[in-house]
Amino acid sequence: MSNFENNPSVKKYMSLFDEQAKALPKSRRVTLRAEILSHISALLPEVAAPEAVSIALRQLGSPVEIVSQELEMNPAPATTKGSRANRVALVVIATLAVIWLGLAATPLLLATFAPVPGWLLIVCGFVLIISAVALVMSIRRLRR
Repeated sequence: MSNFENNPSVKKYMSLFDEQAKALPKSRRVTLRAEILSHISALLPEVAAPEAVSIALRQLGSPVEIVSQELEMNPAPATTKGSRANRVALVVIATLAVIWLGLAATPLLLATFAPVPGWLLIVCGFVLIISAVALVMSIRRLRR
């Protein structure tokens, strides 16, 4: 860690940057942080007076401005890992719902040819309803 990084003003500045930069992708956040520290290092001598540190930080601009500019120049992509994982989960739920619909419908179809216990018909009816709801809800969420 360089001398200037121990400076309370620089620590406060970088802490504010870290807080603001949470909106950025991690790789860009790490790169931008390193770039800021590099700029501070270029602006300051090895041992700098507190006034010099304040001037250097003002020249860089506030962390809020830096992050805002970064977000304007490179907006976050529409699909993130989280939304991709959600889509996969919804597809799995829809697939399982279709399988359960088929399994629950089988005893109901058999009831037209042979006697089937009433409790089994009730259970299959509930499974059909739950599976249909899961299928409809997952398809609606996938269309968003």
